[in-house]
Amino acid sequence: VVITERDGDDHFTMAVATMHDAQPGDPMWFVEETEYNGGDSVRVVRMDNPNSATPVYTDYEIAVTNYSTPPDAPQPGGGSFRTNDGRILNAEYRGGRLVATHAVGVGGKTVARWYEFDVRGATPTLVQEGTIDPGPGINTYFPSIAINANGDLGITYMQSSASEFVSMYVTGQAVESDPGTLATPVLVKAGDEIYPGGRGGDYSGISVDPVTDSFWAVNEVSLSGPAPNPLWSTWAGEFNVTPNEDYDGFSLAVEA
Repeated sequence: VVITERDGDDHFTMAVATMHDAQPGDPMWFVEETEYNGGDSVRVVRMDNPNSATPVYTDYEIAVTNYSTPPDAPQPGGGSFRTNDGRILNAEYRGGRLVATHAVGVGGKTVARWYEFDVRGATPTLVQEGTIDPGPGINTYFPSIAINANGDLGITYMQSSASEFVSMYVTGQAVESDPGTLATPVLVKAGDEIYPGGRGGDYSGISVDPVTDSFWAVNEVSLSGPAPNPLWSTWAGEFNVTPNEDYDGFSLAVEA
């Protein structure tokens, strides 16, 4: 769910947080890009009286690492893939923790960026942030993030480069990990063909299994297929964040 207009003011784009463990009448939270073409802040929005005809919105602009509009990502054979823009793609709330993701431009390429805010106090504060940057020439984009009941973070995203077709990956952070760090990413499904359309799906998805507390991630990959198929496929995988002694590892439990 996204809200693009509020009280007559344009907002681009207010991504509503999936609310876990909230009680009736509790505030709702949103995260949005402060400026369309990048900047050095994001906006966290608190909506009080959510069940009334006149909810009250309070905006908080929070400083983050500077970023620009994400450029197109390369594909093998000289093709490119449109990563869209820097709008916030998803947000999630659990136990006073608010997390969000988007794709940003850093150093001339696109990388997935994630944030965690503490919203328990009078004013939200940035707890941690990070970018998923596997190395030179490798672009990451269309991320989504979730928090499970244990407090772990799960993230899925797409990745491509001049030598890698559009593929699906997952990563995460165990609750014991150092702020800003993620486990080594795991490839869920590799793409095997160039995507010719230039722009694919704009969003990915991730959710917590209410029974097992594992993460279910859904994303898109570019696969070969008979014409006139657009060489586009949706893939799903289940994984758990399992820390090792250095809190930098996790296991992929299931892929489908």
